Amino acid sequence: WQGVGYYRRVTNMKQAAIQCCQFYNGELPSSYDQLLKLKGIGPYCASAIASFAFHLPHPVVDGNVITGRGPGTAEEFAMELVKLLTNEETYNSIKKGSIQR
Repeated sequence: WQGVGYYRRVTNMKQAAIQCCQFYNGELPSSYDQLLKLKGIGPYCASAIASFAFHLPHPVVDGNVITGRGPGTAEEFAMELVKLLTNEETYNSIKKGSIQR
C-alpha cells in the first residue's frame, strides 16, 4: 500500500481534521480558498467539496480524461473553459442535472 500513497493520504486526512477542529470549529470550511488551505486538499478536491457540499460554482474537472496541448495543464485549461462558458445559474443547472441522473 505504501507505493500508492495511502499512508500519506491518511496522514493528510488526519491533519486536515485537526485543522478543521482548530480553525473552523470542527466544521469543513465553506469556501474554495479555505478548503485549499487544508492539508492534502488540492484544486480537484476543493472544487468537488465546494460544488457538492456547499453548492458553490466550482467546476470539478478530472485532468485524467482531458488531453491537449498548449500553455498550462489540461485541467487548468478545462477549468477556465468551463468558467468562461457558464455563469453561476447555468453551472448550477448543469450540476443539478448531472446529479439527478
